[in-house]
Amino acid sequence: MLKVFFCALCALVGGVAGLYGGIWVACVWFDWGNLCGLFGFFITGPIGFVIGGVMGWLVQRRLGPRMLATGTLVLGLFVFLVFLLSIISLGT
Repeated sequence: MLKVFFCALCALVGGVAGLYGGIWVACVWFDWGNLCGLFGFFITGPIGFVIGGVMGWLVQRRLGPRMLATGTLVLGLFVFLVFLLSIISLGT
């Protein structure tokens, strides 16, 4: 169960990174107009989600149970902190 949770967290981090990275590239670098965010949602977001899940699966195969528990805890705390910071930044 911990291995599945670790892979899901990695996929979540990869998907969010792909989403925001794609939006940033399309809207800032190329300035594609009003619909520039669709590039992140339909192209780079799903690609990042798949790559994050595969990388999480590859990493968890190499880790022992103790390292996997620690890595899942650290990754979960990282996701929580990013979520908390995004909520705080939306409020200001």
